[in-house]
Amino acid sequence: MKILFLIESLGGGGKERRLVELLKGLHKKGGFECHVALMYDEEELYDDLKIIRPTFHHFGVRKKKSLSTFRELHAIVQKVKPDLIHSWGTMPSIFAIPSAKLTGTKLINGNITGAPEKLSLFSGGHIWDRITFLFSDMILGNSMAGIKAYRPPKHKTRCIYNGFDLNRLKDLGDPERLRKSLGIDTKFVIGMVARFWDAKDHDTYFRAAFKILEQRQDVTFLAVGDGHTMVHFQNMIPEKFQHLILFTGNRHDVDAIVNLFDIGVLATYTEGVSNAIIEYMVARKPVVATDGGGTAELLIDGTTGYLVPKINPDALARKISWLLSNPSEAKAMGEAGHERIKNHFSLERMTRDYIELYQELSPQPKSHASSNHS
Repeated sequence: MKILFLIESLGGGGKERRLVELLKGLHKKGGFECHVALMYDEEELYDDLKIIRPTFHHFGVRKKKSLSTFRELHAIVQKVKPDLIHSWGTMPSIFAIPSAKLTGTKLINGNITGAPEKLSLFSGGHIWDRITFLFSDMILGNSMAGIKAYRPPKHKTRCIYNGFDLNRLKDLGDPERLRKSLGIDTKFVIGMVARFWDAKDHDTYFRAAFKILEQRQDVTFLAVGDGHTMVHFQNMIPEKFQHLILFTGNRHDVDAIVNLFDIGVLATYTEGVSNAIIEYMVARKPVVATDGGGTAELLIDGTTGYLVPKINPDALARKISWLLSNPSEAKAMGEAGHERIKNHFSLERMTRDYIELYQELSPQPKSHASSNHS
């Protein structure tokens, strides 16, 4: 089966990571010829695909709203002749619609990755999402909360949860050497993996850190990721805490850094199903995360960690402090989280769900998927 995936870039975001994991899963299963068409040159996750080696194409680079973008993508579709087109993001979906209709290729729209609480027709460009829904053959969300928020047509909507490749945890390197390179010399490490942008609540994370560090100095807080708001938050850290609140910037060894955590944190304003939380849980770390969106579909409050109210540094600090003071309970929560990911959010499960969808929508007979075109 031949599938053309459309995405803006392979930068280090959540949907980008999910696509890479899916490509790995399809490669392992065999029988899929995967093409990836990119709009931008960000290729942060390319290294993860060296063994798989999908065929890459580029369209509309730096011309996001140009009419020529439609022509460039249509040329790719005519050349590839995919059985299915699977778009990841609003703009790729918009550009895919004419080619899908002209060639009679079914379009799978993977737009729904967040779960905003208040979503009007004109908020955040949502009108474009609604337009893409009309012309898509299937709409995917990675959380039931996200599907509820976006309200796509029920008859052509499906939820497929993120999956994690447990092989990523092999060969993470020497943790002591990594601690030293990051400048960590405390007993405990708390971490939050998240891009610095408007949907993530780094303000609450750092204010909770301040409260804890006023009481104890044996904890280092890591902020893993980069983005346009990072400098703002670097400037808000008091000088007395700057050696205990560290910014790693963009990293290619996130799994190894998460392995250093004693607790994983995610403070956010809106979320679908977070890859970061999955990474914490699979690494056997208890999690403290903002309640809302799809997080409650992933984290079991009181069993794999704790859910706390939004924009509440006091509540976040209390739960972190409790876990630091109760290591046996924290360890048990981390183990429960690992089992939950292994049983319900594995790469194998996610890949199986996508394959079933592709077979359902493909014009090819189901037996065609068993022949190897990789």
